[in-house]
Amino acid sequence: MTPIRGESFPQSRKCGARFARLALCKTDLGQIQLAQSEESLVKLLRLGTLYFDRIGHREKIENGKRAERLMLSLLNRSAIPESRWRYFYVPKYNISQPRTSRYALLLRKAGMAETVYRHDDFRKYLRYFVFGADLPDATKEAFYTKFVETNRSRAALAQLARCLVRERQVDCGSQPSEIFYQLALDSGLELWDARALRDSVKTVKRK
Repeated sequence: MTPIRGESFPQSRKCGARFARLALCKTDLGQIQLAQSEESLVKLLRLGTLYFDRIGHREKIENGKRAERLMLSLLNRSAIPESRWRYFYVPKYNISQPRTSRYALLLRKAGMAETVYRHDDFRKYLRYFVFGADLPDATKEAFYTKFVETNRSRAALAQLARCLVRERQVDCGSQPSEIFYQLALDSGLELWDARALRDSVKTVKRK
């Protein structure tokens, strides 16, 4: 079972069957505050997809170990915002497969809990935990401003997101709907409304 608020979940490859309690934090749109040791790890980590396939096997292994150390540090001090934590660990936040969390799916790939945070596919989630949705700060601020001004109007937020994607004013890669879904959750939109916004953005045909 995937843990939710107040419950526990596997924390490290060293703890085996032991679990650690996580106190969820206040949401934030951008980069979370990092400890000095965490900042050092982030500088060394390859969290993006650009050229990652070209690096050697040994470097990928080292990258995975750094990712694990960073993740365990963030968990130990409860540094991951609640919206991002739920996005990864809570099944209903995984819209395409609402009975299975993203953590559980990654666990199947990794084969065991002790290697989940070292898996190459975990990098995109770690990036989200640290930096938030992969969008420019100005876009995040505009979205949150609209969120406040319209009293959390899902229609107004969806209209803004659709316009930005349609006009290619933001580079969201191949998954603009998922990135705006993350931003909607980080902004404080309820899950149902964030899901509807995601579905709306998904239908946009970019110019």
